[in-house]
Amino acid sequence: MQDEAVRSAARRRNILYAVVLLAYVLLNAFLVVRHENWRDEAQAWLLARDLSIPELIAQMSYEGHPCLWHLLLMPLAKLGLPYVSMNVLSLTIMAVTAALLLWKAPLPLPIKILALFGCAFSYYYPVISRSYCLVPLFAALMAIFYRDRREKPLRYGLSVALMVQTHIAMLGMAAAASLVWLGEAVHGYRRDRDRRRLLAQGAGLTLPLLSFLFLLAQLSNARASTGYTVNLGDLLYFPQAALGLYMTAASFLGPLRYVALAAAALVVAFFFVRMLRKRAFGVLKAFIVAAAAVLYHLGLYAVLHKGHVMQLITMFFVLLWFFWVAWPKARDAWLRRVMALAMALLFAASYAAYPNVVRDIRHPFSGAEDCAAFIKDNLPAQTIFLEVNEPRTSAILPYLSEDYTFYSPYSGQPVTYVTWDRDYFEHLRLNDYESICAWALEVDPTCESICLIALEADAALEMEMLAQLEPYLTDEALLYRSAEADSIGECFALYSIPIVQP
Repeated sequence: MQDEAVRSAARRRNILYAVVLLAYVLLNAFLVVRHENWRDEAQAWLLARDLSIPELIAQMSYEGHPCLWHLLLMPLAKLGLPYVSMNVLSLTIMAVTAALLLWKAPLPLPIKILALFGCAFSYYYPVISRSYCLVPLFAALMAIFYRDRREKPLRYGLSVALMVQTHIAMLGMAAAASLVWLGEAVHGYRRDRDRRRLLAQGAGLTLPLLSFLFLLAQLSNARASTGYTVNLGDLLYFPQAALGLYMTAASFLGPLRYVALAAAALVVAFFFVRMLRKRAFGVLKAFIVAAAAVLYHLGLYAVLHKGHVMQLITMFFVLLWFFWVAWPKARDAWLRRVMALAMALLFAASYAAYPNVVRDIRHPFSGAEDCAAFIKDNLPAQTIFLEVNEPRTSAILPYLSEDYTFYSPYSGQPVTYVTWDRDYFEHLRLNDYESICAWALEVDPTCESICLIALEADAALEMEMLAQLEPYLTDEALLYRSAEADSIGECFALYSIPIVQP
């Protein structure tokens, strides 16, 4: 009878988990349908579609990211699957992570559900399709394999190695996890002199090291990228940068954010002291990994001046990993109470971003999809399209067939993905009406007009180009203008520019 009761309870639990997972998938599938992809999503898709694997690895120096996400996109893009398949892949990865959380995490069910439907687990990673969706998956695998890392080191080592290939923001977590693991391996050998186990730990630790070396190879030419703005001197302003980041992230709290910060500091201090007094070293080791990962992330923000919401959410999953692995080791009742309270507050805070979700449902996140639809319906593929701003205009291309050709004002050559080469953006070849006319006739001697894709300029050269073309950007020449997009500056205007024959 007791066994039957256990099986019955397990069935009820599995049904409940399945219902929660289905609700999670349906919610985010609805949001995928309502989401318009933007330029960062387009860039990854175009790289995967247009480059070979060696070319892709070489391009990563300019992207500043590992190539794993792009390699996963390659089969989808090269087989000609619809652009939305990228979002389906993100949702699939996050759904697998959600299932792992539900069935494998030793956390209270209300905490799991609270985490799943907040904007860290929902919307930002499953809907906005970028490499960040890999972070929760590998954090979950690291948590699952953490307990048996000494007996089965290769699978834990592989999960850490894969985390290295998600995003440079996760290097801190991967490095801290590896160093703590190395310390455990050395301490274990000094205690029991088991050389075989030490060699097994070494083999597992080799995987993150090899992954890091591969990442260095990918980013070997990072200084050539327009995105390379590293200034190590900014580390001196680390406290101000970290505080500013918190103030921005917690702006929804208003004046209470100061109270919340002080309370959080007191809770962390209490938690740390309690761990030491109770000799909860299993919890302490996980705490050290999480704290080092968060400090690294804040340092990265201070040096690279980043910190948009997609990167901030990675810290949510670092903390989720900590709670996942530390919960079973927290035998002290007070430690568990503090952890439960911290989880509830952290996961509840992620719901503050839901106004952004509502905006994406009600308004275009990007004008790229609607602009591409107008082009397909009204302009033939033989049209000569000239861009003003390459990064923003690239958002249109994945929605069109490859028969359409967009040209860069910097080189006058066809362009899809953005190179981010610093030297490439130093000179603008097509900077006035006369140079555009001469170029258009080189492309097609019978050309009578071109379609200029005009939108917000990011560089002085682009602003100068628009200023030179202002007499031709009239209401009579306007073919299309986007409805107002959400908040990422992707509103497009198409102008027919006449080409004067010599």
